[in-house]
Amino acid sequence: MIKFAKNLSVMQRIYLLLMLSVLSFGYGQTIDQVLEEAKKKNITTKEGALRFLDENGYTESQARQIARIKGIDFDLYLESLANSSASNIQAGKSLDNVVSEIDVDAETFTTTQTNVLPENPEKNQDFDSYFGYSIFDNNPFASKEYLMGNIDEGYLIAPGDELKLTVFGDNQLDLIVKVDLNGNIRIPDVGLFFASGSSFVKLKERLLIYLGRYFSGLLAKPQKSFLDVSLTQIRPVKVTVLGESKTPGAHLVSGFATVLNALYAAGGVNPSGSLREIKVYRNNKLINTLDLYDYITKGNLDSDFRLTNNDIIFIPSRLSTVKLIGEVKNEGVYELKPKETLSDLIRFSGNLPAEAATNAVNVKRITPFLNRTQDQQYNQYITSVNYGNLVKEKKDFILVDGDEVTFESILDEVRNKLQISGNVNQPGVFSTQQYKDLRSLIVYGSKGIQPNTYLSKVDIFRENELGVKGFSTYDLTSVLIESINVRLIEKDSIKVYSLEEVEGEKMVTISGFLSDKEFVSDSLTIDSIKTKEKSFFWRKNQSLYDLIFQNTLLGDQKYNSKLLPRVDVKRYNKETGLYQINNYSLENTDVIKELYLLPDDKVVLYSQAVDKNISRTIRIGGFVQSPGIYPLSENMYVEDAILTASGFTEYADKDYVIVNRENFVLGTGKLSDRTIVKVDLEYLRGKTKVPKQIFFLKDKDIVSVQKPGGKGELKTLEIKGSVNYPRSIVLENELNSFLSIINQVGGLKSDANLSASYIIRNGKTLSYNLNESKSRKEAIFEDGDQIYISSNNGVVETDGAIENPTQFIWLPNKRAKYYIRNSGGKTLKESSNSYLILSNRKTKKINFFKNPKVQPNSKIVINRKVKSENVKGEGVDNFLKILAVLTSTLTTILLANNL
Repeated sequence: MIKFAKNLSVMQRIYLLLMLSVLSFGYGQTIDQVLEEAKKKNITTKEGALRFLDENGYTESQARQIARIKGIDFDLYLESLANSSASNIQAGKSLDNVVSEIDVDAETFTTTQTNVLPENPEKNQDFDSYFGYSIFDNNPFASKEYLMGNIDEGYLIAPGDELKLTVFGDNQLDLIVKVDLNGNIRIPDVGLFFASGSSFVKLKERLLIYLGRYFSGLLAKPQKSFLDVSLTQIRPVKVTVLGESKTPGAHLVSGFATVLNALYAAGGVNPSGSLREIKVYRNNKLINTLDLYDYITKGNLDSDFRLTNNDIIFIPSRLSTVKLIGEVKNEGVYELKPKETLSDLIRFSGNLPAEAATNAVNVKRITPFLNRTQDQQYNQYITSVNYGNLVKEKKDFILVDGDEVTFESILDEVRNKLQISGNVNQPGVFSTQQYKDLRSLIVYGSKGIQPNTYLSKVDIFRENELGVKGFSTYDLTSVLIESINVRLIEKDSIKVYSLEEVEGEKMVTISGFLSDKEFVSDSLTIDSIKTKEKSFFWRKNQSLYDLIFQNTLLGDQKYNSKLLPRVDVKRYNKETGLYQINNYSLENTDVIKELYLLPDDKVVLYSQAVDKNISRTIRIGGFVQSPGIYPLSENMYVEDAILTASGFTEYADKDYVIVNRENFVLGTGKLSDRTIVKVDLEYLRGKTKVPKQIFFLKDKDIVSVQKPGGKGELKTLEIKGSVNYPRSIVLENELNSFLSIINQVGGLKSDANLSASYIIRNGKTLSYNLNESKSRKEAIFEDGDQIYISSNNGVVETDGAIENPTQFIWLPNKRAKYYIRNSGGKTLKESSNSYLILSNRKTKKINFFKNPKVQPNSKIVINRKVKSENVKGEGVDNFLKILAVLTSTLTTILLANNL
């Protein structure tokens, strides 16, 4: 027996205390019964359970297996036991005596923890595509009802089984006995009875005869005593699952367990294992083969049978892999036996849906190993199978390993279909078998035409044999009165038009100086009431006054004060094709109430802004809460404008503001006058009626509120890299040198390299050399800057037209050409200009005369030449042009010297 581990934690030991109290209980116990049994056996402390485990060597996995066989719900039991009364009931047998009641052969407990099925096994990703393996997803192994059921009369009694014998009538007996290792049961005052090897039904017959010699009335006629025999506990059975199992090895199952039960107990079958030929061996002989496809596709369990102790279940590798895709009920990878056919595959998948096309089933097949040749380039080919003909001819198509079967969908075309749309009462799709002509389709199929139908036209769109679409037009009136008969064919599409589609919808529009009904504020401006053109359906007897009244605020005084009395009606002239303008006065109400609008009329309203300014505004900006443009009020002070903008912001200068007033002087370039106005805070707070310095604002004045320079602007920047305390800091002075900043972070590390250091500003590298003495003293830093102090542990990268672009560990005092040489040198035919890009983004040329010093984290780039066509020809032309210019120049010089 395996000794209990001494190094378990306290929590693990308490857990096992709760768990192991189920070891000696019977099948199908309720929680209350289990709790009562635990109290009787004095299992109330963790010390007792630990002593029991140490002395008898039980492991957690073994205890779990026994509990499962006995049908106990572990989670529910543990929860109930943990919450039960803490009182110790000193009744029944001691815990030490429990061992004698667990009479299970030690051999059955050799299963290791690794073979125990996890409570929540992780689902294999292949299960979704491989057919059949998903039946093991919802494993019932942990259910307390698992493997339990009615007692089979053919069940063979064996050591470990527990029987209840009851004699009633003239004689009384109530006894629970267990079959010992020798196969006997002990009946007090009677003797030993050999029970092992008998079926349950045979055992009851033998016991009746055996006990009839000791209890009168059992064999008498008429019978006066009666015998009842029942199984109260069934022995566990050890089976071994090998091959492609989720958890191969030995497993404990109930004596009633079948092959399928054992497969569930082992966690199921791997996708690489076979579901078609699961073999069962007993005493080294193959006794049966199980095909789970019968169970999966038909629900047939006829081939399943009960296991006995030491049976071996072997799961071989998959027999074949055949893929089924396309228009089928269950796509997936199936396993077929040799010589199984396309019909078998379809049957396994649940048969075909109605939309599957059967006249051309594609089978992609891999050429078998034996049929492949050396000169064969491809080893896959497609065969098309007419499955419909095979069914009619009662033939079939044999599938082999590696086949991929694809069913396509039938064509998405419908026969005998007509479609009608447009201005009918019931547009839709109809059948040519019922409606053979256009009139019957419109009158009976579409339930007639709507009132505003255009009667001079109906179109039929039709496709000819070549697939070219065209249409034919008919007079709808002639069709309806049966002057003409238009025959229809399948796929015809009919369109009936409305008057609006042909003649256009009858509309009127209004635009210009409009306003919404919600307009009530004092901030009325030209911009706030100018709207886009509004269109409405024309209706008969609608007057000009009606349209204006519905879309403006004629009764609002503010609106009327800005509205020009003129209103224009633009009316379309069919003869000229132009709009004619007719103007009316809004003050002449009687006229505009009697003027009825016609279709396509356009009404335009105007504001008084056509000849004067009616929207006077001021603008206030700077450090106020709500800067913007506001209406100018009568006798408006500067303080009033500040209040209108919701007051000052923090740090604003509350003493003075600047007012710019428009003063355009032609020819001088002058645009405005600037005035500094002192703010009266007492008036601003409402303590005085007028400000001390009266300054009335005028139209288009701009008020600017300023703040003292630098006030309220705290600068923060971040220092990273090779400093002692990299962090974000707040600058304490308005001007801060690099040295003062470095001191705030504890100074530079010993490996710092200022020449390679750089500054990031607004997300871009600032080209600035921090190693220069003047740079350390200058105050150039701004809010949000990031300073990165490089170290000597950087790298150097080469790239471009170079033989072997790579990266190097930076070495002190090495120059650019050193790294170019160690990268294999330039690609001479492609290389052009060379550059050294330093980490602070400064760029230096590399040429015959220049070999700059390299810093850490630098990059050397060799540009590639730009290829162009006719380079040689262009070079000759350029040379001739230059030569001509030089010759002309020399000639001019000679002539000048000779003069």
